[in-house]
Amino acid sequence: MKNIIISILSVFTIISCGKKPSVPHEFDPWFQVHLDNFKEQADYFGVEYGSLDSVTVYKFDNLDNYPNAAKNAYAICDYKNENSYEGKKTKMLEDSLMFDRLGVEYHIFYKIIIFSEKVKEFSKEFQYQIFLHEIGHCAYNLKHDTEDYTHIMSEHSVNIPEEKSEEELTYFFKKASENKDNWFSEDSPG
Repeated sequence: MKNIIISILSVFTIISCGKKPSVPHEFDPWFQVHLDNFKEQADYFGVEYGSLDSVTVYKFDNLDNYPNAAKNAYAICDYKNENSYEGKKTKMLEDSLMFDRLGVEYHIFYKIIIFSEKVKEFSKEFQYQIFLHEIGHCAYNLKHDTEDYTHIMSEHSVNIPEEKSEEELTYFFKKASENKDNWFSEDSPG
């Protein structure tokens, strides 16, 4: 009888330990060209992709579904985990697993949400700048640049002139590289 109970407990332990987190994956094909461009430029500047593997949702959605977003926002980097602890972050480890105050493990994933189909009408350069801004939050945990409103990470979206784009990309990837110690941190991206 004791052996049967031990066998049953062993089966339940194996089954419960083998569960994978249910992380949603959504990918609107519109994002592909921007994602490819980002990877090519990160490689060019010699900067790792940060926590890009944790970005699992790239989609268009309605701004009204995100009450914490600015009313004039084009996009947002949002995060969630499979236990639905929306907005609750403690300490993120490099493998993107999180632990709450009780030591319960859960997986964080990021979402890049574009709020307006109008973004598709913007120039390809401006579309990419908006996308790169959100990658800055999601993959590199960069904050808004509030001292200078002429950069990709400015609090307000700016369309950077083409003649300044190389200089701006250099600045962006330098900031990302300098922030490497904070790529996985407690602070929520903006």
